[in-house]
Amino acid sequence: MKQSAAKLFHSLTRRFGNRVLRYRPSLVIGVELLLIFAANLTAFALRFDGSIPRGYRRIMWDFVPAVLLIYGIGLWLFGIQRGLWRYVDLRDLWRILLAALSSSAVFYGVIHKLGGVAQYPRSVIILTGLLTALYLAGIRLAVRGFREWIQIFDPSARRVLIVGAGHAGELLVRDMLYDANYHCCPVGFVDDDPIKRKMTIHGIPVVGVIADIKKAAERLKVDEIIVAIPSGSAMVKQKILAASEGCSVPIKTLPDIKQLLGDPVSLQQVRPMSVDDLLKREPIKTDFHELSPHIGGKTFLVTGAGGSIGSELCRQIAQYKPQAVVLFERYENTLHSLLLELHTAFPTVKIVPVIGDVTVPDRVAEVFRQTIPDIVFHAAAHKHVPLMELNPKEAIRNNILGTRVVAEAAVK
Repeated sequence: MKQSAAKLFHSLTRRFGNRVLRYRPSLVIGVELLLIFAANLTAFALRFDGSIPRGYRRIMWDFVPAVLLIYGIGLWLFGIQRGLWRYVDLRDLWRILLAALSSSAVFYGVIHKLGGVAQYPRSVIILTGLLTALYLAGIRLAVRGFREWIQIFDPSARRVLIVGAGHAGELLVRDMLYDANYHCCPVGFVDDDPIKRKMTIHGIPVVGVIADIKKAAERLKVDEIIVAIPSGSAMVKQKILAASEGCSVPIKTLPDIKQLLGDPVSLQQVRPMSVDDLLKREPIKTDFHELSPHIGGKTFLVTGAGGSIGSELCRQIAQYKPQAVVLFERYENTLHSLLLELHTAFPTVKIVPVIGDVTVPDRVAEVFRQTIPDIVFHAAAHKHVPLMELNPKEAIRNNILGTRVVAEAAVK
């Protein structure tokens, strides 16, 4: 039944959504005026216990235009009609209450002080303001709740289990529920924090601890797992991966916390978990402030720029306003991702992307001639020892020959 309702809603949305959006401003104003009238009528009914005397009924109808005009202008001045109902939050609700009570105060001043209409009940004015706020807030919350409910039962949505019920996980769920374009349905959290067990976040339950990932994924029939612990260490991510062993679904993760600074968590930042996320060593913290005078105004060339070490070098160097950072990398996908990241984080720094192999002397020499670097960081090396023990020729070619080629080009 619920899924049938969801299918019907999504079908109607696709068919009539654009038409409704075209007339949205007029529809919103019409609905708000109707709710103001309903609030005023309810206020009179409450004041007189459901039976409004004929004299007061005439007063009510005589002043309906004034009520709609004053309250309508009040809501317009506070910008209430501009808020998207699906994104309503506490700040919107506070503005609605303030707008409604301010309109009541203005209405009281106009009717009692300027108009001298003493018969108009003061209690009705107060109730009209409170009920207007209640109705306007209620319809917005109802629309938001209905959209979230429909999103959960969207038949085309991917069912997602989220690892980590902290701030990042909460923002991720909010993003899924707010934006139907992602076609994601959060079905549960797992988190080791005992306080969060059996609790809910935006109606999504915490179904267990990290060790329960496989069991929860099977029980909830999830389509993918997202790790929402951007500050988690490599050991934590190894634990998560071990607990997920045997799950035949993709495992994705949010970027490192440093990459999220200044950029809110969203589904657009979710990426597949990589080997770099599982490295046992934690990144070394280099004090680049001491090196700052040696970085500013110079051109840097970083080989292996798309790797875990090379990319971090590029991020650190770019903070201190170099003349240019040359990204030397043989894999176009990692180079492109790093290029976009650096352009976004450091728009004033010149970033030069270069595709090439450090074991090809002619290409390395060409890049050095074109960019004329002042300082070279050579990070283009295979670093996973067990893999290199199985592939010694490739290790020698890349790590030894490549280093020699770069060193000779730097000397020249």
